[in-house]
Amino acid sequence: MAALFASYPARGWGLEPRAEEPSRLCIVLELCRGGELYGRLVQHVKKAGRGGGLDEQLSRHLFRQMLHAVGYLHSKRIVHRDIKTENFLLVDEDGWPQGNVLKLCDFGTSCRLTDDKPRSMENIGTLSYTAPEIYEQRGADLAADCWSLGVVLYVILTGTNPFRLPGKTCKEDVIKRIKAADFEDVVRRLLVLDEAERLTCTQALQSRWAAGSDRHYSKVDSVDSLELAAHVPAPPRANLLGRWSCVARQH
Repeated sequence: MAALFASYPARGWGLEPRAEEPSRLCIVLELCRGGELYGRLVQHVKKAGRGGGLDEQLSRHLFRQMLHAVGYLHSKRIVHRDIKTENFLLVDEDGWPQGNVLKLCDFGTSCRLTDDKPRSMENIGTLSYTAPEIYEQRGADLAADCWSLGVVLYVILTGTNPFRLPGKTCKEDVIKRIKAADFEDVVRRLLVLDEAERLTCTQALQSRWAAGSDRHYSKVDSVDSLELAAHVPAPPRANLLGRWSCVARQH
């Protein structure tokens, strides 16, 4: 967290100091009323009563925001290490103006890489989202987050995880959708075993699929730059009733 605060202006991240104690600093975080992206996906699947994920236009809109946010961290040489649908929060509930605006959260696993520490060697992350090089005991570079983003994209588009065996074996419709759509190329180029060949966030943003139109969402909650997408804008003071977080002060 210290690295994140140091790399972004004090007005960012939707945080305001509220109280200081000898061993901790209490701050208020912006309230994200929409909850986890994973929860939205589960609701969609239940409501639809069938397999499959979010529609492609909405998925593209959400994935662009993910690429901007993670790309901003990577520009500061910070690797998140636990990118997954549960760690993207929606600012507002479905149907509200900011119902499709994402915020990346849970930086307890994040790590700032340096020349002396070019890779994070801890085995941290979520089983089915973790990059293969971590399981090979080679540690995590920035590319590990890009692998995880590939898994996230697959999950939101299909409603299934590519590395978990489904309860039902009949997935012809989902497979047909993957093979027919442009996003297949983005997923394939993110889920690459060789880190050097894996897409970066910037390259993924320039792909034909990610650069496609999402006019339906752009007017109310578009994100145009790495920096703006990555930070949490300071909410109105009346809304600063989110959750308290106590950060241990470094001695």
